Amino acid sequence: MMIDRPNLSGIAVGAMLMLCSIYLMELSKKKKKCKGEEDEVAVGSVNNSNGKGKSKKQLYQGKKTVCAFLGSSVGTRNDYVEAARALGKVLADSNLVLVYGGGNIGLMGELARAHDKAGGTLHGVIPRNLFEIELVSDNTVQLENQEVTGSMHERKQRMAELADCFICLPGGFGTMEEMLEAITWTKLGIHKKPVGLLNVNGFWTNMHEMFSHAVTEGFVGADELNGIVCIDEDPETLVQKLLSSDTYDSDIWSRANSKRSDE
Repeated sequence: MMIDRPNLSGIAVGAMLMLCSIYLMELSKKKKKCKGEEDEVAVGSVNNSNGKGKSKKQLYQGKKTVCAFLGSSVGTRNDYVEAARALGKVLADSNLVLVYGGGNIGLMGELARAHDKAGGTLHGVIPRNLFEIELVSDNTVQLENQEVTGSMHERKQRMAELADCFICLPGGFGTMEEMLEAITWTKLGIHKKPVGLLNVNGFWTNMHEMFSHAVTEGFVGADELNGIVCIDEDPETLVQKLLSSDTYDSDIWSRANSKRSDE
């Protein structure tokens, strides 16, 4: 009489698949746990995240706010560092709230420390993916509010919401992109906020000349450039220009509506 033998190879394969499934399930649990711990550490490291979601008026009771865009490195000249420190003091002495990228490295950190040392109010906005890069361990700056956003887009939008105007110091591609976006949003009527270029060692001279060239070539209106952008090498003078600047009213939507009416 023949006795059927069990299919040992099939049993072995089944056992292996079951073990793999259990392993993957445990690995998934560990990843979720680690992610939760990372999120908890990131948020828990913030001095104060109560500002998230609140309007500028709710947070600062009518105080003027200045949003600064600047490098996360210090550059090759000490003049850049000195200019950032000087601007931080000017803003504090003028009782202006500093809205910035929330980090404490490079010119960003120099500006924040100088502003804080002079008794100013700081509001940082930093994306989660840059938290450990731009915000190193540093207890020398006390932020009234520090917000952590989910992305760079959210960071820039939140900074724009909180700002009455913008000041751009020397920086890299990120600084330039932020500056151009702020200018464009005023041009498009998304907000009505002037943009100032702190022209340390002529850093923004070529950029401003490019803007003027675009006017000459008919791509930018002279009223747009003069109404939105101001430039100066002195921090105090630039701040006064921004605060006394007439609000630029974009007529792009009225022109668009007029064109549709004509059609």
